[in-house]
Amino acid sequence: AEFTFVRRDGWFDGYQEKRDSARQLNDTYARIYPIDYGASMERLDEALLMLKPAVMQSNLRSFLKSLGKMELKIGLSAGSLGSDLHADYNQKNPVNRAQSEEILIDMLKTASESHELMLDGGNAFALPYASHLLNVDSTSSALVQEAASVPFIQMVLHGSLPYAGTPVNLSSDVKKATLKAIENGESLYFLLASQESGALADSPFADYFSVDYSRWKELLPSLYREVSEVLDGTYGRSIERHDYLSDDVVRVTYEGGKRVYVNYGDTAFAADGLTIAPQSAAAQ
Repeated sequence: AEFTFVRRDGWFDGYQEKRDSARQLNDTYARIYPIDYGASMERLDEALLMLKPAVMQSNLRSFLKSLGKMELKIGLSAGSLGSDLHADYNQKNPVNRAQSEEILIDMLKTASESHELMLDGGNAFALPYASHLLNVDSTSSALVQEAASVPFIQMVLHGSLPYAGTPVNLSSDVKKATLKAIENGESLYFLLASQESGALADSPFADYFSVDYSRWKELLPSLYREVSEVLDGTYGRSIERHDYLSDDVVRVTYEGGKRVYVNYGDTAFAADGLTIAPQSAAAQ
């Protein structure tokens, strides 16, 4: 469920922009525009409208009330509650970011009392209420001033909270994305659909260019098996060290002494009496 943004504004849908939208400092309605990276410009026709924090809270209460009538024990995926925080500079009743954070914490606390929560990203204030995290940053921002990418948030979370990075099937290099999941101690995450993804080409979901399940069903078991075999015995254990053995090889040491090696290079690498094949991972 989405409580932060409105993707479409139609007649009689219960949403009124003037009443429900957050405002920017210049009193215009707050929006987020997806980026078209191919054209290096914003997609102005696909704006996400940002709700007032108070409206978000009211919507969540109504939603939870309707879920309660189903009498089912179900989890709730409310991604953006864990990744997005915005103020509302409405002149009549402004809400700053600190006040908005308090509202979101109350929302997360209320929802987590009756449902397991799956959230995106992982803002610090959301972590105590999450049962699962998706779309956790797997790499650094890769600025030229940076010498290396360190999985700091993964080192904090591993052993305490299950998490995953971005969908493997939407990456440009599936093999590298799988190795990165192993390095970071992540679960694999795939975003799939039962119908051919061509139907999404002219929709706001055009970025989901590789979600056709029929094209992935043969490969999925082998990828999950590869990750689970290397990371076997690490679940519930903290990451104690993350070391670069070379520009292409990392070693991750877990509580209890298990070591996981990932070789992103094109040649084999020997370390600690173990030879790691190119483009692969190993453990001891």
